[in-house]
Amino acid sequence: MTSIENLATEWAVNSNEVLKISLYSGADDKNPDTFGPVFTYPIYGDAETIYGFKDLSINLKFDATSMLPLLECSWSKRLIEDSEDPKTTLLEYLPEDTSLTEEQWLEKRKEPFEIPGTLVESFKDKEDNEYNVYRTTFADAKSKALHERIQIFILLFIEAGSYIDDEDDHWELFLLYRKNSNGISEFAGFCTVYQYFWYKTTELHDASNSNEVGEAFTPNLRKRISQFVILPTHQGRGVGAGFYETLVKIFLRDKAVQEISVEDPSEAFDDLRDRCDLTRLYENGTWTDNDFIKSARIDPGWVEATCERNKMTPRQFDRCLEMALLKFADIDTDPEVARRYRLLVKKRLYLRNKEPLDEMTKEEKKEKLEETFEVLKEDYLRILSKVKFDKKRAAVTDAKEETTSLKKQKI
Repeated sequence: MTSIENLATEWAVNSNEVLKISLYSGADDKNPDTFGPVFTYPIYGDAETIYGFKDLSINLKFDATSMLPLLECSWSKRLIEDSEDPKTTLLEYLPEDTSLTEEQWLEKRKEPFEIPGTLVESFKDKEDNEYNVYRTTFADAKSKALHERIQIFILLFIEAGSYIDDEDDHWELFLLYRKNSNGISEFAGFCTVYQYFWYKTTELHDASNSNEVGEAFTPNLRKRISQFVILPTHQGRGVGAGFYETLVKIFLRDKAVQEISVEDPSEAFDDLRDRCDLTRLYENGTWTDNDFIKSARIDPGWVEATCERNKMTPRQFDRCLEMALLKFADIDTDPEVARRYRLLVKKRLYLRNKEPLDEMTKEEKKEKLEETFEVLKEDYLRILSKVKFDKKRAAVTDAKEETTSLKKQKI
């Protein structure tokens, strides 16, 4: 190793390891929730390495309710005195009201704070902790200010995550808080949802909005779940599932909402979504009240109607249906049902990947579809193993739900 390489190694630290995040619940909190980031490359570069400092420590502290940030940074030695320090780099991604001294931060924390938005739902985790969900938009100045404080978690926990345009009035913000044993509301996560106008066909759109004179126009909408963050200290207790189920519940009872989608879900969020959707459809009788499920004789009209009634995207409903058939159809005991199921799945796979498959020979196409089918079936079985179906309630088994809704393509 050359002297230059020795120098680089000696003065290099992993930015994921030196950055610590803490949430302080009260003025005298001696035991804050503390955790590290998953990613820092949006801030410190693809290598996630900081050069030129020894004994580097970066502490990003938050008031657990107002999420008012304090940034502290220290080191024992600096290689180049006038080089940009890590604090300055990180400050570019933090709000203007970030404190740089503990004294200033403690003084600011004394200011009264009320969680913005409207309390719309509550749920409990597996340890009986109560979580409250607040709904708001960026038209509210206090909501916008809070979002500026918490959006840093998008970069730290969502792969390929980026800040959204909070001037766009199509965004909604859902805030998640837990009531601790002292009655203090502690921030646990958040979700941004984008709202689109939705219509299936122009004729249906016009017919659904042919209101009488004087009646307000009510547009049909699609809600797209975009950024979904659960802080690490709240993971592994069903909080992510509870939050997602709560959002879906809110949108299902809104007559204007016609479809609920997710923007580029990660593998972890995809799993969470699949388990929750399978559970909900089991509970409302979709899989158990229809005898044709056992025979896998699926009517396309029923698929379309059921998908629309549950406000799911066709692709997501198809996946859930394929998993339900694998669970409830007589695939293992009836060869004809197994054949029917295999053809159903392969047809969807072919239509989804038609262009590249049509470039193959007939034999290559058959082999590729069979290979993809087997891989997908294994993945379905993995997901199904984490869902308990019973008469009282289908339950998602304990799985450490992650924070993202980004960047993974599923088949």
